[in-house]
Amino acid sequence: MNGNQGIIASERRSGYQYDYNPVSIRAGSKKSSQETELVNDYFRRRHDMFSVKFGWEPVRADGMESDGYDLFGRCDYILSARSDGKVGAGCRLIWHTPTPTSRLPVQDFLNNPEEVKSNAVEISRMVSTPEASQNSKRFLWYLLGYLSEREVPGV
Repeated sequence: MNGNQGIIASERRSGYQYDYNPVSIRAGSKKSSQETELVNDYFRRRHDMFSVKFGWEPVRADGMESDGYDLFGRCDYILSARSDGKVGAGCRLIWHTPTPTSRLPVQDFLNNPEEVKSNAVEISRMVSTPEASQNSKRFLWYLLGYLSEREVPGV
């Protein structure tokens, strides 16, 4: 869960100070209070985008958007966070496990959903704030590195 694991060597040598640093929070792990707050801020960012801005999800009194996939323990969160715990960008990775009842949300829309490989991952609920846009390339590199390290067979 060290946010520096995915930083490429050229970034470390550059000495550039980023406002946001990548953080990965593994599914099913015992979360620290800091990690819990980061995930909650990510849920608030999701609510701002998917409920308030676009109206795709209902507006909720608690101001946080989550769904059943967040509860299954099959998702990891890849976040770009400031030191004060504010999330500037993030996404959820839902892991496909080789069980008959395990499906990825996208499989409901595929012509051949059975062709999705075991241990594939669905990237969903990606959010970004305007102030984090200068760090978006770094966030995407971290996300790709995270997937590569886990040898994901399909996204």
